[in-house]
Amino acid sequence: MIYSLPSLNGEDPAKVEGILANLTLGMLPNPGISEEPSLPRELRDRLIHEIRIRLRLKRDDNSPKAMSKIYDYLAKEIGRASSLPSSLMGMRDTALIGQMLSLRCERQTELSMFTLRA
Repeated sequence: MIYSLPSLNGEDPAKVEGILANLTLGMLPNPGISEEPSLPRELRDRLIHEIRIRLRLKRDDNSPKAMSKIYDYLAKEIGRASSLPSSLMGMRDTALIGQMLSLRCERQTELSMFTLRA
């Protein structure tokens, strides 16, 4: 399958799902209660750069709005990777991850807005 991120082209859909999930988890704030995802730094940086180019975001734009766009893009890409014939369980897990990302992103935006007001 051809993916919108050049670094993922030619990879197995299940592997792409894992890479995108690791990338997403690595971008979320870590309160120190779990291990960091094990995605090579070079691949992580390259994928984030490709996403920012695709979404026309500046390299240093880490605003809540920009991060929301990135998380939304990742959730959609994970959905695309999982939509190929794999297993119903995998699709259900991907949907749950998408819901968790959405909730975390909304919460992060709320916290950022609260911090700006204070």
